[in-house]
Amino acid sequence: MKYVLLGLLALLAACSDPAAFRQPSPGPVRVIGSHGRLPGHFSSPRGIDFHPDGRIAVADRTGRVQILSAGGAPLREWILPAFDNGTPTGIIFDAARPGTSTLLLADTHYSRILRYSLDGKLVQQFGEYGGEPGKMIYPTDIALDPRGNLYITEYGIRDRVMKFAPDGHFIQEWGDSGTEPGQFQRALGIVWIPPGRLIVADTCNHRLQVFTDDGKLLAVWGKVGKGLGEFKYPYGLCVLRDGRILVCEYGNNRLQCLSAEGKPLGFYGRAGRTPGEFATPWGVAAGPDGNAVVADTGNHRLQILDVARISWTGGD
Repeated sequence: MKYVLLGLLALLAACSDPAAFRQPSPGPVRVIGSHGRLPGHFSSPRGIDFHPDGRIAVADRTGRVQILSAGGAPLREWILPAFDNGTPTGIIFDAARPGTSTLLLADTHYSRILRYSLDGKLVQQFGEYGGEPGKMIYPTDIALDPRGNLYITEYGIRDRVMKFAPDGHFIQEWGDSGTEPGQFQRALGIVWIPPGRLIVADTCNHRLQVFTDDGKLLAVWGKVGKGLGEFKYPYGLCVLRDGRILVCEYGNNRLQCLSAEGKPLGFYGRAGRTPGEFATPWGVAAGPDGNAVVADTGNHRLQILDVARISWTGGD
């Protein structure tokens, strides 16, 4: 009994350590955090992104933003100005200019975009409630091009993509609510890829749509389902260094990997609680070392994936 109690005390000590993470061995997955309000722990993490130096930014349902080291140690956190109405779903580092990195958040339920310094100081805010050009209802995610222009997905009165200059000046918009090509139903994710394309996770239409960065529709990928090339509530997406695209499927509790041209290559993950399994994952971001981080929302944790070691099932 003495040894059992000692073992339980050691386990509790490890779980209470804010910087603790579980490292399955061997395997391609590292789990960071668990449910809680301590630094390095999470309550329904949603927005997720990697900085080029490996730091990770996370926004969760409590209105808290955390910045972690590449190894998962908590570095800094802050609380948003208001979160009673709801909390952000999209977050992205603006790291185009070395030494001046900032963090952008789509403050969904307050109809605005927030820009923070990496020490948590609010340095820019723009957006106001409305369906007219330049206004927004529920902004959900942000993509950046090399010039610093912002592409913002939004739902509410309108379902659309809006383009803003770095200073918050409105440039253009496209899309509307519906199921036809070029229309959206609650688009929740967007990513820019060279030489000038945008991929949008058209969530409730269970598909991806590809546009030029001035709004011309190029392709529609997928339909609802569980098979290869099918999706069930795609929420987040990212592009790896080799051009492959990862799609985070909230409804199918998995990642799906596509080629740069949209060819489905395979799946990873399933519903569950163990490393490599997911519970309603919300977002995925590509890391500087070829890895990826997943906001495993229902499990209140992050999972870092060594993508090179992932076995993608269901592909050719």
